[in-house]
Amino acid sequence: MALFEGQFSSVCNLALFDPCLAKAQPDWPQRVRVCGAPLYDGAMPKEGIDAGLEQFLAQGDAPIVFTLGSSAVWVAGDFWDKAAAAARRLRRRAVMVTGPATIENLPADTRAFSYVPYSALFKRAAAVVHQAGVGTLAQALRAGRPQLLVPVSFDQPDNARRASLLGLARVIPFARVTVGGLASELKTLIARREYADRAREVAEALAGTDGAARAAQELIACVGSWNVAHEQHAVATRRQSAIQ
Repeated sequence: MALFEGQFSSVCNLALFDPCLAKAQPDWPQRVRVCGAPLYDGAMPKEGIDAGLEQFLAQGDAPIVFTLGSSAVWVAGDFWDKAAAAARRLRRRAVMVTGPATIENLPADTRAFSYVPYSALFKRAAAVVHQAGVGTLAQALRAGRPQLLVPVSFDQPDNARRASLLGLARVIPFARVTVGGLASELKTLIARREYADRAREVAEALAGTDGAARAAQELIACVGSWNVAHEQHAVATRRQSAIQ
């Protein structure tokens, strides 16, 4: 089964996460290439982000952005209510990207949208609260904003731990999220300048990282190397046959 064996190549293995999250380890398979995250957050509408959102962003201080990505959003429960209440407790504006959920009776200083391209929104946030999925995290790292991570499952707890070690994020496990916890952690995250400074440093370091392009280049190089080795083996086999 691929879960236990056969999942690594003897030619090339591509790691599609950003290099700041992990360095090569002695027990990694041979020929691992850390390419960086292959970014995609949907096609930007021709007119830009929603006109109502653009107006909201322009009318006041940078909001706290809350999102749960593409998987945890289906088990959000009362997370959006807690998010709105935490922002209100801090007297901060908020934007929530809620996916399929419909949020009603929001405070005047909070907006909810089913979808907004992260690449357009995160960089305009005071802080980004998210589930630490690898795709959402990649966008948040490039936005250069402090992060509060609420990991749910799968790779998210490990991603959150690695991001926190970079000095740009704080973590609350999703199952332990409360209004008070969100408000307290966000207050610290926004008040302490070192989180914003470190977030900008990491964003600058990742500015030239294009995981999809690097992965494509590595595949082309691996195929070329395999073809050369295959041809050399074929030539050697023909010569041996001729000698015999």
